[in-house]
Amino acid sequence: MSNNKPAIRKRPRSVGGVNLTPLISALLLAGIKLALEQKKKAKASKAAKAAKGSKAKTASGRRKTI
Repeated sequence: MSNNKPAIRKRPRSVGGVNLTPLISALLLAGIKLALEQKKKAKASKAAKAAKGSKAKTASGRRKTI
């Protein structure tokens, strides 16, 4: 008496006979890429702001003579 369960067959999601699985996958992938890109830009912007702020505090308006 083995307890073998039959494999569950997943039908592709379709509307009007059109398979939407590739479209759903593409949209998810695009969303993930966009989120990562925005996160990267935000991090770079934050680093640039921090660098600009520290530079403004230490830099003087005059040139030093050698």
